[in-house]
Amino acid sequence: MGQVSGCKPECCEAVKAQREDEGCEAKFPARLHHFSAECESGEGDEGDEGDEGDEGDEGDEGDVNEDAGRMSESFQAHDSEPLALSLSGASELVKVLEPDVDILRGVALSSTLTGAGRLWRYSPKTFSTQHRMALYAKSKPIDQLDMFISHTWWTPGWRKGLSLHLQSSWRIFLVSWAVFVTTSFVLCVTRVLPLPFVYEANLLAFQGVCPMGFWILASGTIGPALVSVVSLYLPSRSPVCFVDVACIHQEDKALMQRGVRGIGGFLSVSRELRVLWSPPYLSRLWCIFELAAFRTANPTGKVTLAPLFVEMAVFFIWLFLCGGNALFWLARSGEGGASIAAYVWVAVPALPGVHLLRKNYRAKHQLLADMRTFNLDSAECYCESDRRFIHSAISDWYGSTRAFTCFVQGPLREELTAPILAANLPWPYILLLITPTFSLSMETLVALLMGGAPMKYAVAWTAGMLLANNCFYVPYFVLLIIYLCDRFAQPRGLTRLSDYLQSVGIVFFFLLTTASLSTVSNFLVAAGPWTALAWLAGALVIFVLLCARRPP
Repeated sequence: MGQVSGCKPECCEAVKAQREDEGCEAKFPARLHHFSAECESGEGDEGDEGDEGDEGDEGDEGDVNEDAGRMSESFQAHDSEPLALSLSGASELVKVLEPDVDILRGVALSSTLTGAGRLWRYSPKTFSTQHRMALYAKSKPIDQLDMFISHTWWTPGWRKGLSLHLQSSWRIFLVSWAVFVTTSFVLCVTRVLPLPFVYEANLLAFQGVCPMGFWILASGTIGPALVSVVSLYLPSRSPVCFVDVACIHQEDKALMQRGVRGIGGFLSVSRELRVLWSPPYLSRLWCIFELAAFRTANPTGKVTLAPLFVEMAVFFIWLFLCGGNALFWLARSGEGGASIAAYVWVAVPALPGVHLLRKNYRAKHQLLADMRTFNLDSAECYCESDRRFIHSAISDWYGSTRAFTCFVQGPLREELTAPILAANLPWPYILLLITPTFSLSMETLVALLMGGAPMKYAVAWTAGMLLANNCFYVPYFVLLIIYLCDRFAQPRGLTRLSDYLQSVGIVFFFLLTTASLSTVSNFLVAAGPWTALAWLAGALVIFVLLCARRPP
């Protein structure tokens, strides 16, 4: 959430755009501290989030800053009446880290993602009173929270919604994909579903025109995405989390003030602090406070740092693979489709996909730079009394603000940069990215079976294409494109044209590499089952060796 004051808690928001269920756990050495806070409500008017077209590009910073001036936090009331949290003296200290049991509320994560993640996509100020009350009604009284979601409201909300959706629904996606692909395969080979298109096979001893469908490719691409969305509306055990706009009353000023004052209580009853990390995060003083306070309030809790650029990369690559496979299927179908020209169509979505990935990974480089140069004194806060309070609390927990700055630049940075620096993806996301190409290969396998291909060629295709290429080589190339887009994320020239040419160079190298491997695999598969099995064995050995070197 990144904003915990009753002032303009825009303090967990920022200037620019951003960043699995699995992150890295950070340990914060701290001791219990009781405090109170004082601030007055902010003055800014909340507007739409402006989540369209923001790709995390440095060139867009001015637009984001302009939009930021029109936004304010969910805690701010919809009129100008100030909220005050007293920091006046010891007699008025409030034990903010102790739960206020009467106002503790949590909301199911799935319910925050319905309506295309509307809760995340729009500033709370744009909501009507009725809508605000409906949001509050989504939350329920609780004794303990599964997670406290810390985020900045100036990070485009669709990115946060997408990241949370992928983090929470990848299991549903993979299971439903397996069901759709298996069902479509069985219905096709049993002739229940028609195969209205043709595929020209070219396997040395077997060359001919085979009937081909589109059912596996279509259902394996569209079906799981729809199921993952529909599942949000079905009864399920969804993590109960704290999201400011739903768990703190947005209409009743007294309840809002108690909610803001009781943020520490929400932290203390949370099993996990889930940080939706984007470049602005470390520039907001209240966001930093949440990181420091959570370990104090909840020593046994887990801090999960979930950079948004991870899910954004998965989303862009998945779209690229789906688009490229659909175009390849179109080019490959029909007589005369067995030509190298079919592979050229894959380049159509590759250029915009690579360019978006490069922009996405600039957020990663900014995140690393921000941690390396972190300075608590430079963090922004709109309320001076908040600043004094936070600095005082952190000094008490860590000995001094300088000690905390050194902690972030040193131990915390070292702990976090290992998974961030690695050009790896979590295994669930790698499996998710295999699905588009696996679906396409299953479509071709059906065509061979229904076209009368000898069983040995069906075995060769299964071993060499379906298993070796899709299960082992596709992950290699996914990591290759991630490495290239990460390594060359920053423009090397001064003009927009040079930036695009840089993306073209990456696409050319990537397509040349994949075309070379595809040529070898096609030849070995066409030669028969034994060469295809040898290709599979080689892929498996390389896969095991790379996994052994993969960072934990």
